[in-house]
Amino acid sequence: MTLVNYYDVRVVNIGLLGSLDVLDIVLPLFSKIPIILDPIFFSGSGDFQFVKQDQINRLKTFLSQVFLLTPNIPEASMLTGQRIQKFNDIQRASQILMDYGVKNVLIKGGHLQGDDIYDTLFEREQVSRFPSSRKQFKIHGTGSFFNAAISAYLFSGEDLKICVEKAKCLLNQAVENVNEENPILNLHF
Repeated sequence: MTLVNYYDVRVVNIGLLGSLDVLDIVLPLFSKIPIILDPIFFSGSGDFQFVKQDQINRLKTFLSQVFLLTPNIPEASMLTGQRIQKFNDIQRASQILMDYGVKNVLIKGGHLQGDDIYDTLFEREQVSRFPSSRKQFKIHGTGSFFNAAISAYLFSGEDLKICVEKAKCLLNQAVENVNEENPILNLHF
């Protein structure tokens, strides 16, 4: 609680969790502040699983306290039990997640097959798609970068859709500077 009293906390961004017990502590502390949750289940390589299948049902109990949930396709699939291959599947999965009480859902589409990829934001009254270009190699950390940028824009008081749009633009700029020999996000100002 000291942090809340000392700092102007307007947004909480939760990513990789060592334990779901952290949510038992953090969520009540920040109950009046928008919480962004990126449910990171696997390492980027897929070699390490952070959240086991039996913990997913427990994670669902926290979703009603989340302002924005930002799963990628495999994470959304694990949370909903739905196979996701096309836009209709993304819509159905987002509705299931919103039925758990999540206020907004942003499904990150980098795992979609095909050349055209996009992230899709579902708010109660509207759906927005944000296109990306695909690199021919893996870049680690794009989801965390994206969430951090959304959080920063939300902190400044912008509308969610505008925050996602600006964050996506920033992410796309960072991705343009990445090459296969050094697949690390980098911004040049």
